[in-house]
Amino acid sequence: MFYQVKVLDGEGKLKKVISSNELSKRYWNAFFDDANGDSKPKVTPQQTRKKKKELEFYFDHYCSAN
Repeated sequence: MFYQVKVLDGEGKLKKVISSNELSKRYWNAFFDDANGDSKPKVTPQQTRKKKKELEFYFDHYCSAN
């Protein structure tokens, strides 16, 4: 069960109200998207560079034809 949410701005004034039905729809849509594998894990460029270095090291040391 979801309760309606009131979104306030920095001054404390009401910006919008999100109904319980809208929150429920958002939740279940996100749930089924994740269950179906539609969402991809986010990979940062740093993680990509690190993995590339690890693979290069592995191939240089274990797969080279010496």
